[in-house]
Amino acid sequence: MSRAGLFLVAAVTLALAGCGESHGTTDTGTSDTGRADTADRDTSCGTPDLTECFRGDCCDDRTSGSILDDCSVECPRGYSLTCDPAPGCGSGPRLCGAASDCTIINQDVCCGCGPYAVIHQDEVADYDRMRAECADLPCPPCAPPTFTPLVPTCDDTDRCVAVNVEETPYSECNSDDDCRVRTKDCCECGGRVEGEWLVAVSLRSGFEELVCPEGTACPECEPVYPGGVRARCDLREDVGTCVLTGSP
Repeated sequence: MSRAGLFLVAAVTLALAGCGESHGTTDTGTSDTGRADTADRDTSCGTPDLTECFRGDCCDDRTSGSILDDCSVECPRGYSLTCDPAPGCGSGPRLCGAASDCTIINQDVCCGCGPYAVIHQDEVADYDRMRAECADLPCPPCAPPTFTPLVPTCDDTDRCVAVNVEETPYSECNSDDDCRVRTKDCCECGGRVEGEWLVAVSLRSGFEELVCPEGTACPECEPVYPGGVRARCDLREDVGTCVLTGSP
């Protein structure tokens, strides 16, 4: 299996997205073919790669498709790249009850050179399995993103979604003094402090309402954030935006 074939673009974003107004998939007697997301791929796309295809009213019948040499994705007959679970499928493993049910992954499974995305915790085992399958494959030189403003949370439809905090009032500022570094976890005490889990927020933002269930009581301790990371106010717009700088 090639490195590019293990991108989770189709598996993550398309699995959680709707597919028009119909539910499930329809076996039309032909395979389902669509364009692959080639933003982070070699322009040749290389040899056929694996991706995930869906079938069934609850989209729980999955199989591997392939990315062809022209970069189109082909699913086996009766399967589709996208699937919208029908009503009554709400007990599926991809539903969330709180932001803590959701997590951040890099879409470039093998080398970590791609953009970040949000998935359900139940999908982490599949992600780790794919990472193990390409552990011995060489990676090209790249500069993996240090930070991402994407915050994993659970929306009103019980789906894991990514919120770009830089596009919300949680990061509004007028000066550097308005900004601080924070973990994306609900509780700062014991929260994760790796680069992708850090975010710059406004001191007056109420960021907790985005990531904490109502009534959460967090333990009291002083969080320890990496000394090389700073939050500053980017004043390119009329209202500034808190952003991270430095290195974890």
